[in-house]
Amino acid sequence: MSGRFEVCLSPHMLSWDNEAFLAISALRSILGDRAAEIRHIGSTAVRGIQAVPVIDIAVGLTAEADMQSVLSSLRRRGYMTIPTDETGCVRLARMKRDRSGDQQRLWVTRHRSRAWLDLIAFREYLNNHVFAANEYEELKKEFLTLTPEEYF
Repeated sequence: MSGRFEVCLSPHMLSWDNEAFLAISALRSILGDRAAEIRHIGSTAVRGIQAVPVIDIAVGLTAEADMQSVLSSLRRRGYMTIPTDETGCVRLARMKRDRSGDQQRLWVTRHRSRAWLDLIAFREYLNNHVFAANEYEELKKEFLTLTPEEYF
């Protein structure tokens, strides 16, 4: 092992939007009316910047949806729960790499919650402010030069 993260940035690809569309369609089938809204977020949703080729999807659950039931439904379809951030308000799940090599990350939270609004606002801000998107891309490039010890 090299001591470096095994992560790379790829130039922006138009196919990411299509991959996100297909993922969102599949999630709508799985979750039905438990999901109020499902959106493509993250770096692959920001036009023109390099990104780690992972499709991030925000799933906004209805107030009535049971979080544990939703997570169980997702696990049965190959998603694995991964640790959440310190706020605890966003649940993360990751789909295992399939034969196409695509990878997805889900951010499951309540629709219109603070976490939901932050996820959507971040993507919108970067898409509407090229200078900020470029700065974000530069931070990603710097991150790739860090060792795990420097990062943590």
